[in-house]
Amino acid sequence: EYSTDTTVCDQYIFIQSDMAPLFNCDSLKNAPIERDIQGVCEIDSADMNLIIPFALDACTKDTIWGVGRRTSGLSMGDKYHVGRDTIIWTFASEFSSDTAFCEQYIFIRSDMAPKFDCDSLMKEVIDTVLHEVCEIDPADLHINTPFAIDVCTNDTVWGKAKRKSGLSMDEPFRVGRDTIVWRFVSTYSTVVAVCEQPVFIRSDKKLLFDCDSLNNAPIERVLQGGCVIVAAGIDST
Repeated sequence: EYSTDTTVCDQYIFIQSDMAPLFNCDSLKNAPIERDIQGVCEIDSADMNLIIPFALDACTKDTIWGVGRRTSGLSMGDKYHVGRDTIIWTFASEFSSDTAFCEQYIFIRSDMAPKFDCDSLMKEVIDTVLHEVCEIDPADLHINTPFAIDVCTNDTVWGKAKRKSGLSMDEPFRVGRDTIVWRFVSTYSTVVAVCEQPVFIRSDKKLLFDCDSLNNAPIERVLQGGCVIVAAGIDST
């Protein structure tokens, strides 16, 4: 009351909530980033066309853009390699003392088939001679399962077998020929490598034939005006 002037001061008020920004993490888990790339093992981050998700502040409804971090340790700007990775999106609002974290999975495949030398199987014929039987249990053949290598990840890719005869791999192998078709299917490739391995099984059992049937059926011919006959002229049936 004793002054003709007035002093005006500002005092700022800053109120935070303990409610994390609003975001449905399942929307990211159900929408993995999947890419199939051609002839290479990595892709630039720009070509990934990542969509940055956003949350809403629980109280102010402000837009809170996610900040990404990769669990592989690579930065968001680094290349993405064939295989799996995960982006952890962080939603931090200045008006909240809590932070929302959500994961988004990344799955990248190449169109290059697993590496395997098919000729190595063609040269490794499964060749067995059976004793006094006509079939053999597959366990007794000791078939070695071959493996290929994924071109990009170098993961081991074990072959999956199928027989051309239509029999399963668990059924006996009979005397004769068959072929095992090995398929190498990599999780990280859109192309399957297919190789064949011949199977040749013989028995030591003699051919079945009644020799007496020949002894009791001599070939007899009466020639007319000659002393010889060409072999083609003898019908032995």
